[in-house]
Amino acid sequence: MYVYADVVLLVNLIMNSLIIWLTAWAAGIRYCWWRITLAALAGGLYSLAGIYQELHLLYTPFAKLLISILLIIFSFGWQSLRRLVLLVGLFYIVSFLLGGAVVGWLFFSQETWLNGWQIAWHHLAFGSLVGAGMAFLLLRCVLRRRRQQRHLYSIEVEYDGRKVSLTALLDTGNALFSPISHRPVIIMDWSIVMCLLSSEAAAFLRTYAPNDWLTELIHCPDAGWLERVEVIPYCAVSGMSMLLSFRPDNLTVQIDEGTIRASDVLIGIYGGRLSADDKYFALLHPAVLDKVVYDRGASIC
Repeated sequence: MYVYADVVLLVNLIMNSLIIWLTAWAAGIRYCWWRITLAALAGGLYSLAGIYQELHLLYTPFAKLLISILLIIFSFGWQSLRRLVLLVGLFYIVSFLLGGAVVGWLFFSQETWLNGWQIAWHHLAFGSLVGAGMAFLLLRCVLRRRRQQRHLYSIEVEYDGRKVSLTALLDTGNALFSPISHRPVIIMDWSIVMCLLSSEAAAFLRTYAPNDWLTELIHCPDAGWLERVEVIPYCAVSGMSMLLSFRPDNLTVQIDEGTIRASDVLIGIYGGRLSADDKYFALLHPAVLDKVVYDRGASIC
């Protein structure tokens, strides 16, 4: 059997570069192409060492793990042990996805497999593309859920003796403030708001469509709630629009460091569902968590 070193080196250079690049993308870190290329080339030279029987110790599980760690350190540098463990884990996840995709494609495309597979360029290329696509979609889904989970907070809103606890998503792009009182606006599903309001105010919201809430406010019999109401202008896709909001008695946010309580906020009433899968029912304004900028009505316990 003949082994063409140039072919083995080229295939490993391409595959290793793809794996390391996907690792960097999945981790969301910056990278240098020349470092990735050199690391991929080093991985290709390592694969050629398998030709020599006397170097078999380089292919033990421990040696393979050590080589992987060295390749990751060379590609992205050293910052911390936690970051290294994450990158090595992602490196192996991507490697297994690509390898499994190539084997799966060969099993699907080859008519005979008991006598061995013939690995052609187009099989390797197509299997690699499938694996890269799978890795991209899977990792994007996992990382999206992880980032979203990282931005979910348990909050409690109190108004007129009534309380409601719910999950809120931190909306880092939310820059909605009251133009009059300069209070940050927290967007909340109207179905949750109904649990806070009096029967008169809740009946008003049920009677009229969300687009008519502002124009029909004079028909709301709850004068106490109307004193808390503010109308917030905001820019929507269709142009300028108005949001009905009110000031609660208190807002409590659970964070890792303890509890944030804020009274100087507004609850904007959204006439629909913010989350299709009910993972959250409000959009939390980042100013509530900003202990430096926003300290007018907030305290940390």
